[in-house]
Amino acid sequence: MHLRLATAVIIAASVTASFGARAANWAVVAADQGERVEIDKSRIARVAGGKTMAWSRLVLGREMPIAASQDTYSMVEALNRYDCDKHRFATIKRVYLHDGKMVRQEAIDAPKEMEAEAKSIDDKLLTEACKGRTVGEMQKAAEQANKAIAAAEPPPKAMHADMRSAGAEKSPTMRSAADAHGAAKPAEASTPNYVRRRPRPGAPAPAAEVVHESHWEYEGEGGPPNWGKLKPEFITCAVGKRQSPIDIKDGIRVDLEPIKFDYKVSMFRITDNGHTVQIDVGSGSKIRVMGREYELQQLHFHRPSEERVNGRAFDMVAHLVHKDDENRLAVVAVLLEKGGENPLIQTFWNNLPLEVGQELVASTAIDLTTLLPENRAYYSYMGSLTTPPCSEEVLWLVMKQPVQVSPEQVAIFSRLYRHNARPIQPANGRLIKESR
Repeated sequence: MHLRLATAVIIAASVTASFGARAANWAVVAADQGERVEIDKSRIARVAGGKTMAWSRLVLGREMPIAASQDTYSMVEALNRYDCDKHRFATIKRVYLHDGKMVRQEAIDAPKEMEAEAKSIDDKLLTEACKGRTVGEMQKAAEQANKAIAAAEPPPKAMHADMRSAGAEKSPTMRSAADAHGAAKPAEASTPNYVRRRPRPGAPAPAAEVVHESHWEYEGEGGPPNWGKLKPEFITCAVGKRQSPIDIKDGIRVDLEPIKFDYKVSMFRITDNGHTVQIDVGSGSKIRVMGREYELQQLHFHRPSEERVNGRAFDMVAHLVHKDDENRLAVVAVLLEKGGENPLIQTFWNNLPLEVGQELVASTAIDLTTLLPENRAYYSYMGSLTTPPCSEEVLWLVMKQPVQVSPEQVAIFSRLYRHNARPIQPANGRLIKESR
């Protein structure tokens, strides 16, 4: 068992000012492979509405880096709100620490209640939090817990778990699971909240989890033909003239400069965000092309490939999303076809989270250069995000040589997403260049 950042516990250790006067009493709830999850029995309190507040923490036993910073952290503490009767919980605040000192903290602006699954770490924490206490203890602790919530600071951009801003930094451990095509879109392009515990397409939603707002999907009323009608900020999906994906054909063969890949070996986090499987990596991996340097933000998958080449669709595609200092996007598309087993893809599948919306921290480092084809020739054109809000001015770099994945690996993704590809869009006379 590898201790997941179980939907509410995922975070570690510091005593905030509101609770500074109370001596912590950390009790181990679960431990494995050098990691442990604990709950502070001195800070468990009943609050308004019959709910219970409690602090828990994840002790990693190792240092984790924070993107674009010299800082690291080794523990994370979470303030959670429990509904003991309904067996549900929500995370209110998170604090990141190193050597007992706070490095980052974040308040959750819209806490989402989730079910504490039987025999899970969340279930064990809820059980501890909901044990009976004296009225005097609960009243005293409630005052302190309410002060902690009120004092929670707005989340720093770099640490917001559901990132919506354009140029926000990303921690390797708190990358956005919000947008399948990159958290680096222009500031005016809003991002839908993908991080919600809802079933995958085709499965009925539990009554308590019904989302009443219009939400985009790949089929039905929320499907691609209607994306531009769902929200005003999605209008580009309907009226844009340089939309993606396209059928790549009739390009001009020229001596395209090689893409200079500088990918670093990195730890990763993996999320099934309800539209795709997304991989978030540490900072420092970059490409350089056409005089610009872009840093890798994340990668994700589509089945079948969204882009076609001379009318041909491939079994899958991996999209590696990059952005530069001016928030311009460049997406490297690696076409995937059935053949031999791909070790890197298997590493991703080995670490798939069990539920939509959960984010799992893998214990294995990856080298993304192993996902690239040996022949680095490519097609290039200007297009858009292939998901709402369909923002344009995206540089597409589609590798010409496909990479093999096994039929079993394709089948695994198909169990999650049978079809998550936007239909082909009109090229509208765009120039397409290809390496000769």
